[in-house]
Amino acid sequence: MSLSPVRVDQFGGLNLDADPGDVGWTGAIDLLDVEFDRPGLLRTRDYFSTLVANSGLTGPLVVGVGKLGYLVCTSAAVNLYNDSGLVGSAVAPNQYYNGTAQPFGTSSANYVYLSDAGGANAIRRLTTAGVISAPAGMPTPLYLSRTPTDNRLVAIGTGGGSPHRVQFSNAGDAETWGANDYIDLDPGDSEYLTGGAVHGNSLYIFKQSKVFEFYGTATDSSGNPIFSNRAIRGIAGAEMCPVAAPDGVYFYGYGGGSDRPSVFRVNSGGIVDVGKPISLALASLAPSTFTIGALSRVDTIGGLTFASGSVRLLLANGGSRYVFSYGIDSGQWTIMQLTDAVFGITGYGTNNKSFIFGAGAPNAPIYKRDPTNTSSDAARTPTPRYRSGFSDLGSPDMKRIHSWRVNGSGTPTLKLSTDFGSLETGAAMTLGTSPAVAEAVRRYAPRGRRLSWQLSGTSAWSVNSLTAYVAGKRKSGEHTT
Repeated sequence: MSLSPVRVDQFGGLNLDADPGDVGWTGAIDLLDVEFDRPGLLRTRDYFSTLVANSGLTGPLVVGVGKLGYLVCTSAAVNLYNDSGLVGSAVAPNQYYNGTAQPFGTSSANYVYLSDAGGANAIRRLTTAGVISAPAGMPTPLYLSRTPTDNRLVAIGTGGGSPHRVQFSNAGDAETWGANDYIDLDPGDSEYLTGGAVHGNSLYIFKQSKVFEFYGTATDSSGNPIFSNRAIRGIAGAEMCPVAAPDGVYFYGYGGGSDRPSVFRVNSGGIVDVGKPISLALASLAPSTFTIGALSRVDTIGGLTFASGSVRLLLANGGSRYVFSYGIDSGQWTIMQLTDAVFGITGYGTNNKSFIFGAGAPNAPIYKRDPTNTSSDAARTPTPRYRSGFSDLGSPDMKRIHSWRVNGSGTPTLKLSTDFGSLETGAAMTLGTSPAVAEAVRRYAPRGRRLSWQLSGTSAWSVNSLTAYVAGKRKSGEHTT
């Protein structure tokens, strides 16, 4: 008997925007708690370990502050941590836990400036020793950022003044503000400023339906600064969460052809909709037949961060918390479930190599992504699975599969489905013991015009390739015995 192999070496990300029959075997119509080490290798997501056993606070919100470390904030206090542990703790005015933590360096010191997202309090300064102070003459912005070329602190929106105003401090001095060093961005549009972030030599400031790129500071004839900018209109704007990554600034908003919620990237080349494959899920319109487990809707967007090579979007579905992750190198989407009631996520460490989050219970721990942990997950044991799209293997004819070969490590279960039907019971594939790789064969012969497969399992596993061996085809109307 002659067998025709069909091999999958490249495992693609989640795609809910396309018909399951068009996604094929190199994309997923359902997945959870898996990620890609590189394009092609599919594995269980990394486990989490405990970074801080007791945060000392009720309902912590984790905020990244770059190489300085990270903050655990509430309406009552701020704890500043670095890789070595707790640096300092300070009392903060109410609502500072909801604003922006902006690192700012001078020739002699590094600080973190805090804004109040309620717009009721002026900017506060946090030292790397964990001391909070209230410098005189500071504005009351909703958000903070900085200019990359001349190092000015940028105050975005104001609580008691104009929601369209952007103010700039003196160059290299975050605590001196010229009376005329501001600009009102499209004040007649009835929109609000929603944040800012830096990529390259540009500062991007967002409104609800547009993006402004600030690309330098000039000087007028009187010696006053001119903040050069251009507006990118009519494509998308940020509802919240702009975050910098190596290839641009990412944000959650609405736009594109469908005007559904999505994740976008902006850089000097313009705006790109990178979230189209998951936009149906973000709009609570994911297909009911092939969906992301228990994620039937999105109730709340909790934050956006960049960590360990991926842009990560925290969301809530009832009491459950999920994180959509977009690999900036692979261009693929995955999703993981976290422990319930997560309050905040962020990247931390050099180049944001780690990913941490805090749960919202009294004195809750802070968890960190830990690639060295291969046994017990401190936060939530992953339940990994990857469901391929349906493929006709290049022909509309009826097909019979003789056997399936899987190459990898661990003991994943292989389940199969034909013609948009349910998955069968499946069988475990005993592969290599990590890091060793080995093959296993399952002799199971379904018939169908389109076929889908799923890999799943409660213990850690990885798969390099999957091969189906086609035993024969039968055209419509033909009869075989």
